Amino acid sequence: MIHKNSGSNNGMYGKTGTKNPFYGKKHSKESLIKMSVAHKGKTLSEEHKKKLSESRKGKPKSEEWKSKMRGKNNPNFGKPMSIEQKIKISIARKGKYAGKNNPRYGKIASNHIGKGKRSYYKSPLQNKVCFRSSYELAYAKYLDSINELWMYEIETFDIGNNTYTPDFFLPRRELFVEIKGYMSPKSNDKITQFKEQYPWNLEILFEEDLKKMGIL
Repeated sequence: MIHKNSGSNNGMYGKTGTKNPFYGKKHSKESLIKMSVAHKGKTLSEEHKKKLSESRKGKPKSEEWKSKMRGKNNPNFGKPMSIEQKIKISIARKGKYAGKNNPRYGKIASNHIGKGKRSYYKSPLQNKVCFRSSYELAYAKYLDSINELWMYEIETFDIGNNTYTPDFFLPRRELFVEIKGYMSPKSNDKITQFKEQYPWNLEILFEEDLKKMGIL
């Protein structure tokens, strides 16, 4: 049977919101199963994905959906994100939590007091970041001068009895860089455990190294 209004925006399928006869109605479990089986193995076109994304844009997620995706119910639960994924997320969020949009804006953490002057600098991938030392700031400016993309403290690694967060990550070179003015026994143990447990390349740069490179 051919519907009289088929292909027209005035037909049933062209009606949106409360004008649609199916507005507010839910599919039965049987219908959902049939739809799932019918679509199994089919891939959505990029155009279809774009339309779905645009139709959902700005719509708040229901509490029911949020509860389903929490904890172990989330399909990504327990799966560590790759560096590439973190870079994409960082770029997508760039500027979103900058300035007064940051929930920590104007607040000073108690554990930051007495640890020296901090410096803020704009990262090409992370917007504004806070450095703990002038050596780190100098190295960041050096990387910008040679057009080397960098990210600051992008990953914290579990090393068993402790955690370790390298200072810099250079995505093009797949290299972590640690800037050290002084290597304490604790820091040395962390770096040793990291090298033993993870395949990532790690470069340690001391004050003497930075001077040889013309950074200081």
